[in-house]
Amino acid sequence: MDRSARREQVLACAVKVFSRKGYHATTVSDIIAEAGVARGTFYLYFKSKEQLLPHLRAEVLAEYMRVFEHALSAKGPADERLSKGIAAVYRAVRRHRQLVAVFRQAQSGEETERIWLEGRETLAGPLACLLEEGRDAGVLRLDEPRMAAHLVLALLDDLFYEALQY
Repeated sequence: MDRSARREQVLACAVKVFSRKGYHATTVSDIIAEAGVARGTFYLYFKSKEQLLPHLRAEVLAEYMRVFEHALSAKGPADERLSKGIAAVYRAVRRHRQLVAVFRQAQSGEETERIWLEGRETLAGPLACLLEEGRDAGVLRLDEPRMAAHLVLALLDDLFYEALQY
């Protein structure tokens, strides 16, 4: 197996173990046992289990962005596309429900938080454009599309998580 595939295998196995045991109860030993790799192999790619999180968050955020942009690129009024975009992100959050719970359990490190904030910023761009389009078309009422985009994303993050957890 090549280096890239081995790294992906370790990440995929970490997701399985984190989902099963939770973030805090998971050890590097658990991950390497699941992956069937030597401890040294794990440490070739990651210094700790904490170092896995930014990579996993980046993958999840990339999927959110893909489904969101796909929904926003459809034809139709801004409010309908917004609704489709929110529904698409909700489905993606639902697919990653266990991993999102792990992210919230971990709340570790500046790097992980930075990636999460960058992801929100990335999603805020196309959302702000859509909100502005809806405002200009008279379908949405708002003064600051960029601020509204950030508020919507922050609210959705918490609402989706709470809805899926409880």
